[in-house]
Amino acid sequence: MKKAYLFLAVVMVMAGVNIGVCSQEADKDKSKDIKEPAVSSTLKEVQGEVSSLTKRSISVVYDRDEQKGEEFEMLLPFDINNVKIEHKRSLSEISSGDIVLVQYTEDTADYGDRKETKIRAVTIRFLNPADAKSPYKPKAAAQEQAGSIQGLTLKGVKSDE
Repeated sequence: MKKAYLFLAVVMVMAGVNIGVCSQEADKDKSKDIKEPAVSSTLKEVQGEVSSLTKRSISVVYDRDEQKGEEFEMLLPFDINNVKIEHKRSLSEISSGDIVLVQYTEDTADYGDRKETKIRAVTIRFLNPADAKSPYKPKAAAQEQAGSIQGLTLKGVKSDE
């Protein structure tokens, strides 16, 4: 009787080991089915007018058709610690309406059945300050200019009353 229990215990241990080995092989087969994406990175650039600038992104209008009333704009996120600023000391010196050239990387991960694209600005190069006719020029500067043209200050005309 003891031999029968011992024999049964050995068979159960062997069956457990066999199941464990089979499940490890199945996991290896599943990992072979999951493909690593083919990743490609391309350096591109866009030049245009700054429409918005935040701590983490810059938005650039790169094409405008005033007759049709169309604008083409690109939002480029960046890492504040890794973005390079050229012709200015910091991002705070760049404002809406300024003309900039932004170099960015476009990383494309191809999974076979789908593609994922991520863009990230790496260099922001200041080219020209905001033009007077820019719709993105800061409002305070535009009001100041309008007041000086009409001979009025921002406060308006004082009356003698």
